[in-house]
Amino acid sequence: MKTQSRLAVRRAVLAALAVSMFAALAAPAAAEDPAPPPSLRLKAAETEITVVHSRYSRVALDPGVFVVPVGGTFALHVLRPAYAAEPMVQQVWTDSTGEHERILPNDVLDGWRGLEDFLHVVVKDSHFKVVRDVTRTFCPDVQNPQRLKPTSPADPTMPAMCGPTYNPFPIGGLWGIDRGWAVDPLSAPQYDQPFGYLAPKPIWFNAPDGRYRVTVSIDPRYVDLLGIDPSKASRTVVLTMETGDPGCPPNCFLPDDPSRPQGAWPRLPEVKDGPPPDTQYLPDLASRPAFWISTYHRRGQDYMSFAATEWAGGGSDLDVEGFRRPDSDVMDAYQYFFVDGEVVGRAPVGTMEFDDDPGHHHWHFLQFARYRLLDSTRAVAVRSHKQSFCIGPSDPVDLTLPGATTRTSLIGFFNACGTPTVLWVRERLPLGWGDTYLQSVAGQAFDITTVPNGSYFIEVEVNPAHLLYEQDTTNNSSFRRVILRGDAGHRRVCVPPLGGVDREGFCPNAGR
Repeated sequence: MKTQSRLAVRRAVLAALAVSMFAALAAPAAAEDPAPPPSLRLKAAETEITVVHSRYSRVALDPGVFVVPVGGTFALHVLRPAYAAEPMVQQVWTDSTGEHERILPNDVLDGWRGLEDFLHVVVKDSHFKVVRDVTRTFCPDVQNPQRLKPTSPADPTMPAMCGPTYNPFPIGGLWGIDRGWAVDPLSAPQYDQPFGYLAPKPIWFNAPDGRYRVTVSIDPRYVDLLGIDPSKASRTVVLTMETGDPGCPPNCFLPDDPSRPQGAWPRLPEVKDGPPPDTQYLPDLASRPAFWISTYHRRGQDYMSFAATEWAGGGSDLDVEGFRRPDSDVMDAYQYFFVDGEVVGRAPVGTMEFDDDPGHHHWHFLQFARYRLLDSTRAVAVRSHKQSFCIGPSDPVDLTLPGATTRTSLIGFFNACGTPTVLWVRERLPLGWGDTYLQSVAGQAFDITTVPNGSYFIEVEVNPAHLLYEQDTTNNSSFRRVILRGDAGHRRVCVPPLGGVDREGFCPNAGR
């Protein structure tokens, strides 16, 4: 009986174990916790550096301290859903559990310039006296990022600047540092103009020869917010200043040799005529509202100047290529269509002509945009004579779009639009980028000499003839309200804010 009892107990225990094991196997696996978001650290290239300077010159202080991502690519999305909305910033990252995002406080933003008060630079002399103390906004996007090691990704994917060059109406920005890369925040240009214009802003240092301690540190707020290791949030470099012949600085260069061979013309692929069958592979051209609006008087005439940006959204770049007619100063323009980077079609979209006016000297596409001054009833009051364009990227507008080009030459339109003798040119507006033109010269600015005072609208319209193929033509025009005042020879313009953006002038009683 005792033996049977023991067997019964064993069977019961084994049965219970089997049930528990089956339940464990049948139960879904516990969800894997996402990895913590990537963070940052500081890295000094050297602990001691020597700077040789001429007797009467000051030097741009750059101790060679880099910001490096930790735990993956450090990426931020800066978004503004509407003009009246404050920009918001979120950190985004991907790990084995999927894509993640977290919202950061809005007050970390210095507009579209970067993270405000991120870096502190303190210089002390040999007596530990502070001789320089600077706080800097940090833009993670620079034109010259540094590859950390041979196993790092071959090319960076982050943009070369944080904000637009001119246009004050961006929609989305991508800021960050690629895994395996680093950026020197003190060697990069800073945004130092009202609308974020990119300009050099070095930390100038002019002190007697000797030894100095330069400490670069991340503000404690960001150390906590981004989970930065405090021991890696500060680096000190000993700087020795010496008077001598500095030679040619690293940014010296020789001018391009105009006789240098430019290479053979690319062999163009055979393509079928017409756009791709699916409109998702087309760009979506749109315009931003006018900005930098002002008046001036010249040779008895009054003018209104402005700036305007047209940009490419949608599903691809805008690619327009011109082929010269035999014995002609006209090119036939074709739009090329791409699917997954491969050319799948083309279609004629207009013409190109060579513009030999001062400041141009390149081929212009004639059917790209149109500018008009409309009265309060939206009837045309004045047309701009600007009607031809060398298309190229000058301003990022929304680099959060899927497939947006993150790094592109800021001066691509100066060398891509050809010389008088070329046979072929390619003018491209990458996805997410805009082309800004300043209508500040007679013939392009609005002639308002005989235009009465009152309320008007500046209309910026891209693809006015609807010759270019795109996803949507309902967003091609933008309108900016302006109010003309003053007497002949002394006209002035008041520009009400648009959703709180771009306050260009105070307009008392603007609504009357």
